[in-house]
Amino acid sequence: MSVGHYENFPVASFLVPPRERRAVVAIYRFARAADDFADEGERAADQRIQLLDGWQDRRLVAHHHPSSGRRLLKRKASHST
Repeated sequence: MSVGHYENFPVASFLVPPRERRAVVAIYRFARAADDFADEGERAADQRIQLLDGWQDRRLVAHHHPSSGRRLLKRKASHST
């Protein structure tokens, strides 16, 4: 997912210290994908809930197993939006 698609983020990201930008981008992408699951496109409500539940599962994996969890989140974000 390109963060450039959403115009406010690229501008605001310059306010974040350079050493922290990578982490902020990761948080933004996670939140942006969850928001897109919830309210964009033609998905039925039950499919939206299923996607959000899966995203929650991936968040928990990322929390408990950072190296494998980051790969799951990154792959899911690029294929689900």
